[in-house]
Amino acid sequence: MTAETLSERVYGPNRERALLSLRFSLERAFEGLKVSLTDVGADGEGWVTVSIEGEDSEVALEYVRRMYGTALRRGEASRLSEARGKVSEITPETVIVDVGPGGLRASISWSWIQRQLSPRAESLREAVEAFCILANIPLYVKIVDPCVEPIEAKLSERQVRMYASWVKSGLGRVVVTSATKSMLKKALRSSSLIGRVVDIEQLGVLEHSILCSLTADPELLASAVQRALPETSAAVFDPVRAMRLMGSRLLYP
Repeated sequence: MTAETLSERVYGPNRERALLSLRFSLERAFEGLKVSLTDVGADGEGWVTVSIEGEDSEVALEYVRRMYGTALRRGEASRLSEARGKVSEITPETVIVDVGPGGLRASISWSWIQRQLSPRAESLREAVEAFCILANIPLYVKIVDPCVEPIEAKLSERQVRMYASWVKSGLGRVVVTSATKSMLKKALRSSSLIGRVVDIEQLGVLEHSILCSLTADPELLASAVQRALPETSAAVFDPVRAMRLMGSRLLYP
């Protein structure tokens, strides 16, 4: 049996539902492979561990690593390597990202975010609000200095390209944390707003981006989700506002 700790963390009242959702998703993905998914669990901090056994376990694990990444361990980080984590704190000058168990954290300074993502923003707060960087949102970071704590990092190119693609789509979004995809679908159906949704994109097991149609009101969708699921946090992404803040970075993400 092989176990892997993912760069995926569950939290809040829907923690167990998230683990169950992840198990169902992986079982569907592993259909046709000679593997058994023996366990999907989480430690006290919420870091998810997947245990797999069987003839095709390496193939299955490679799929899991590609989809969710693996949690960073102390001493493993190297300069310019990429890591995936979850935002745990936002201060006036930094975004703190949990990147591994045992309190392993990376810090992205306002100067990096301004340089990489929003050169026209006047503050970190303006930038994180425009790009819906909420607590628990997954971020891909690139390590700048692994020898300090928290680890010094910047946004990875992959992360900046994702935000650029959101802007270029021209469509509004609602970014939601603390809910599984099935919970969001149910909430939108009960609000009769599912027809205004183009897609629900998974960012993490409990984090999603609702892509709105041109006729949708993202603010209305965000309010409907939070009425149906009061444990969630929701933020509206406005591509026009984000385009203004990105400036020339949109041309060279």
